[in-house]
Amino acid sequence: MSSPTMAPFSSSAFSRRYLTSLSKYANLHANARPAEPSIAITKLASQGRPNEALAVYLQLIQDGGFPSRESLYQLTRALYKSSNLQGMYAIHDTLISYYSIHPASNKSARSMIYMYTMLINLIAKHKPVNFDTIRALCKEMSQFTTTSNIVLYNTLIKTLLDNNQVTQANALFKDLLCNTTLSPTISTYTILMKDASKRRDYERILDYLQDIQSRNIIMNYAVVSIVTDTLCDIKEFDKAIHVVNAIHHPRKKDELSSPKYRLQLLKSIETRQNMAHLKKKKRRKKENHEKDP
Repeated sequence: MSSPTMAPFSSSAFSRRYLTSLSKYANLHANARPAEPSIAITKLASQGRPNEALAVYLQLIQDGGFPSRESLYQLTRALYKSSNLQGMYAIHDTLISYYSIHPASNKSARSMIYMYTMLINLIAKHKPVNFDTIRALCKEMSQFTTTSNIVLYNTLIKTLLDNNQVTQANALFKDLLCNTTLSPTISTYTILMKDASKRRDYERILDYLQDIQSRNIIMNYAVVSIVTDTLCDIKEFDKAIHVVNAIHHPRKKDELSSPKYRLQLLKSIETRQNMAHLKKKKRRKKENHEKDP
């Protein structure tokens, strides 16, 4: 099953229809939200009837109106849950056309972020994954926001890794590092480190750790766990202890800096170190026994 194209119907054609069909709601202010269709959309979406909700939405747009943010959220969520990719494309196309006429407010921009995230995640579920479309959506999203676009980068990186496209994921990560308006977050590194850990790519994990430290990014439980386990796996116990001590700040109140968590990590490292020493001792004893039976 091939992935759908980016636009199942023409956005420009829709824009022309929109401009010539402002009949029912022609006198409403651009920010007005007709109550009755929005209520119907919300009710149908919550009842698990996304196709009917979508039909009400499209008719509302055709009549020159626009739904409430809550009804749009419920509709988008219902279409995502039902894996209705064509419906999500319809939402995308109509919203792009609408906001080309009416500039999006900050609240509307946040709604668009949600729509893009749901659409990208849904595209990622259809095999084979249409990466070109996802990249185009990420680029298109920049007209609504810059700071929140990192969510879409993270989604795309995870999608690439889940589909075993490690080289492409690393290339996208490098693009992100060169981006002048965006920076990787701890969520970005968590995604990358989990994949590297799964592949037992210790060198890549340590590179990510060095990058995190150079950027002064606060680590989370997942990253700390991956890093300490990795260092223990390669018998770098002193470095593992150093990482634990580095994240421990007595003056901070966050959970990572708590004495209890620090002691748990140190005890875990000590246990791994003792097990490694015991295995080494047994191996030497076996080698000596084989040399001198």
